[in-house]
Amino acid sequence: MVIDEIVDKMTNLGLFESQYDLSQYWFGKRQSYVSSMKCRKRQPSTEALLMLISRLEITAQQFSQSEYQSIRDQSEGMKLLAEEVRQEIDKRISI
Repeated sequence: MVIDEIVDKMTNLGLFESQYDLSQYWFGKRQSYVSSMKCRKRQPSTEALLMLISRLEITAQQFSQSEYQSIRDQSEGMKLLAEEVRQEIDKRISI
């Protein structure tokens, strides 16, 4: 899973306001992390993907308790994305 796929899916879920936010909060990296990965056509580190999974799962849990259906729908999208990222990590480990 490349950085563009992750960014697209997270954009569709409305989870961040800027690439700085994405880099710092979701990946736990410096502000320029996402733009650097895109420019260099590199994959996110396994460490960054693990942080992303953790953040997605925590946020999904919080959102799942909302009284609003649209927010609960976002929760499901986050859970699906977390699973896709987990599969990417599994692929890296098995290579």
